[in-house]
Amino acid sequence: MLDFHVCKQFGNQFRLDVRLHSEARRLVLFGHSGSGKTLTLQTIAGLVRPDEGHVEVDGRILFDGARNIDIPARRRKMGYVFQDYALFPHLTVRKNVAFALEHGGTLWQRPSRREIRSSVDALLERLEIEHLGDRLPGEISGGQRQRTALARALIVQPCLLLLDEPFSALDPLLRVRMRREIRLLLDEWKIPLVLITHDPDDVDSFADALAVYQNGTIIRQIDAYPEQRASSGSTLDFLSALTGAFA
Repeated sequence: MLDFHVCKQFGNQFRLDVRLHSEARRLVLFGHSGSGKTLTLQTIAGLVRPDEGHVEVDGRILFDGARNIDIPARRRKMGYVFQDYALFPHLTVRKNVAFALEHGGTLWQRPSRREIRSSVDALLERLEIEHLGDRLPGEISGGQRQRTALARALIVQPCLLLLDEPFSALDPLLRVRMRREIRLLLDEWKIPLVLITHDPDDVDSFADALAVYQNGTIIRQIDAYPEQRASSGSTLDFLSALTGAFA
């Protein structure tokens, strides 16, 4: 369950004011560029502090301005894949993915080196980058960096996975395979998802619920997206009607 109402003023140029309650396991944020979707993810993750409002995930209050509650990002146990991937350039692919396991929690709670290596290698294989484990981010392609960032977010089995256009750097055939593999992982590990995309195929693949953004606010929420989508024409026409024009 995700429940939030956050407000944030950015100078005189932009105001984020979004309110949403959803019981869906997979929520997709859709809308024009610059409409507030990434800022919403950042407030959920604890990277941007709202001026007022609240953020609650599965009954856990992460932020409440009125009660002065603001759980630090490192304690929210979320996986976040940024648009620019934010990989450590001096660490190999394997070390990037293992970082959270090697440095998270207390010393006696951490898995052994052998357990970490086994978990990391298994996930790299599922994302088809096991052969890149010893390479640095600067030595691999954009799509490979994107999958490395995705593996790093997933390896800790987060309480919520936040993805900001996670498949944009992948070629079309690889997108199809990665969508399928990520869905399987989310189902297997029971990880809920909030995903930003401009791709109608991503919406169809992941949306149990859909929030449509415009000018810093949510203008439409669809809580049963698969059912409503099934009764419409093409996905593109359906989404275009919601946004006024496809972005």
